[in-house]
Amino acid sequence: EYLESELSCYELMIGTINLGKKDLVVNFLNTLSYDNQDKLSTIKNRQAFKYPFSSSDDVVNRMGIAIEEASTSGLPIKFAMDLNDNGVFDEIDDGATLACNYLSFLELFAYLDWAGLRPMTELEYEKACRGVAFPIANEYASGARNRGPILFTVDNAGTPDESSTGTILNLHSGFGPMRVGFSATGSASRLTSGNSFYGIANLSDNVSELTMRAESYSRFDENVHGDGTFDNVRPLGAEPGWEIIFTYRGGSFSNDGSNQHLGTVSYRVRTSTATQYEGGRGVVSF
Repeated sequence: EYLESELSCYELMIGTINLGKKDLVVNFLNTLSYDNQDKLSTIKNRQAFKYPFSSSDDVVNRMGIAIEEASTSGLPIKFAMDLNDNGVFDEIDDGATLACNYLSFLELFAYLDWAGLRPMTELEYEKACRGVAFPIANEYASGARNRGPILFTVDNAGTPDESSTGTILNLHSGFGPMRVGFSATGSASRLTSGNSFYGIANLSDNVSELTMRAESYSRFDENVHGDGTFDNVRPLGAEPGWEIIFTYRGGSFSNDGSNQHLGTVSYRVRTSTATQYEGGRGVVSF
């Protein structure tokens, strides 16, 4: 039986600014009890830092999720955005629309559970990149074999209009995650936007994509989605041993520029810790 699925067009963002409402990762964190916040590896034992995801009191690799109010008397931590590090939270240039990095598998799966989504598989990743096109060796998601210029200028940094003149992929730049879909414009083509066959952004760059490993599909149920609450950190539908059945696909801003193939469609990145280049997105089956 053929299972249809829909993949998020954008990588998971830090948040959005809409009439003062924050959602996505920041809102997710702020809906949790303190006990559940403390279960997440990027929060546990890191509450002394202003920016717990990167274990720093300063912005590192453009991770702008900050602790606005620490926990007291067992109350939840209040999270906010402060990419410009000026102590004024949730400003227009505080990075709400940047791809969220430093996401371990625990954080991503917990978010997907809460959001009613599920992780994507390796096959879905490659299908989202190539569509019905015939595979080309060392191709990026756009179908090109050339990544284009490395990120060199950033306009409207941290805002919903952030862009980079002349840059197609945020790959090996060392700059940090950019706004999701930063290179897509109304006049851009698939090649000049870096988007996939179906118009999906940043599958080859920005942050790497967590996927369920092809070797372990028998242990992963694609029909199971999150239930809208945060009740565990296991990949939904997976059996015990789930921590070894995922891999990361696609390149990121921090990959080694000496290896030009790290962002190509068929390259696999294996990791088990929350690093500066890890992110992801969700999938829904229908």
